[in-house]
Amino acid sequence: MKPLLLALLFSALLGESAASETTARSADGDRKDVTVTVYNENLGLVHEVRTIALPVGESTLELEGVPAAMDPTSVSFRAEGARVLEQNFEYDLLSPASLLDKYVGREVELRVAETVQNEPRERIVKARLLANNQGPIYLIDHQIHLGFPGRVVLPEVPSDLRTRPTLTLRLQSDREGPRDAAVTYLTAGMSWHCDYVAVLNPAETRLNILTAWVTIDNQSGATFENAALKLLAGDVQRAEAPAAPAPLYARVAADEEFKEQRAPASQKSFSEYHLYTFQRRTTLKDQASKQLELTTAGDIPVKKILSVERPPHDLWSGWSGPQPDPQKQDVTVTLEFQNDDTSHLGAPLPAGRVRVNKEDADGQWVFIGEDNVDHTPKNEPVRLRLGRSFDVVAERRQTDHQILRREHPQIIESEFEIELTNRKDTDVEVRVVERFPPAAEVKLLKNSHEPVRRSAQVYEFVAGVKAGATEKVVFRAKVGF
Repeated sequence: MKPLLLALLFSALLGESAASETTARSADGDRKDVTVTVYNENLGLVHEVRTIALPVGESTLELEGVPAAMDPTSVSFRAEGARVLEQNFEYDLLSPASLLDKYVGREVELRVAETVQNEPRERIVKARLLANNQGPIYLIDHQIHLGFPGRVVLPEVPSDLRTRPTLTLRLQSDREGPRDAAVTYLTAGMSWHCDYVAVLNPAETRLNILTAWVTIDNQSGATFENAALKLLAGDVQRAEAPAAPAPLYARVAADEEFKEQRAPASQKSFSEYHLYTFQRRTTLKDQASKQLELTTAGDIPVKKILSVERPPHDLWSGWSGPQPDPQKQDVTVTLEFQNDDTSHLGAPLPAGRVRVNKEDADGQWVFIGEDNVDHTPKNEPVRLRLGRSFDVVAERRQTDHQILRREHPQIIESEFEIELTNRKDTDVEVRVVERFPPAAEVKLLKNSHEPVRRSAQVYEFVAGVKAGATEKVVFRAKVGF
């Protein structure tokens, strides 16, 4: 009998020892390296390297400090001599509500402050927590209490509650000892956008400065210290309900550095997107945003364009019927420059808002407008609509309207004139962009200025207007519907 008891005791001690050695913890401070790739909208790709120590055989590894918004289906774990048997993402975090939920159906201790003979004391009340839905419900001395004055004292924190989100891995290792483990995963709660600051010279012929700043927003639930940072520009397709989500990997297809005066980040072609890699490491704090300079350039040739264009909702005006009353039209101010090497640019520009300032006679900046630009590839134009001209005005009137054929296809002939008035003390050039109704067959019969056909339904006329003078752009067209 005694040998049997000794054997059982020895076996229990061995089991307890083995159990205590099968769980290892790795905090976020154990990260040896981390790279974060942030996408335009609510997505980040994190690649961590941690040094871990594993025993031979099966063991549990708890990776703390992972984002609360992590997608556990995207996790990839790689360590030499180890493979994953099971994975759990534990995000039931410690809070007053979650702690009470774990004690539903159990006895708790309530401590009530009271005064006895002018002495402050605490009276201990034993109670059973019946429920914790929209507030605690206690059973005390065979009576139901909805809430109770005083404070609740609990003996311990349940083991299945975490103070921080934790990724738990059950591993099988073929050897004992420390090694590097690479963990890659996707997380929501991360995004970035770009803002540009441009400074126009007094002559309005060059941008003296064009600086791009990126704002990275981290709402993922984790802080990434001293991280290598990459930004991916482009719209990445994501499936609504993937059958088998996998980690996102990509391979760089080509490499081309920015050619600006300073380049805090390098740019690479990245499949159908563009990847910007920052030269300096940075810390991305949780629940915080950070601004970093992406690139800057200067001495960029720019052209200011004044244009008059029919709005899309007004394309049928004057064709569906006569329009005898003259109409005021906005003269839009646009800045245009080329994203090429000649303009001291020549690298893909991410989408963002461009704020344009102009230097006055004292060299001070004056804000003159802003516009949003889309992702702009190399060697493509950038156009910034800054507002309406104050001193150049336009008025449109229909001078003739004839219906040549009423049945299908209907044929209409109309004549228009756009009167341009320049109140400036310098000459200007105005582009008159005429958009005809969709799918219309257009034939110009008369025009006062040479037309440029931009598409089947879009013609452009360029008119020079002397200082203090008026110029009329006249055209007659036959349109079939």
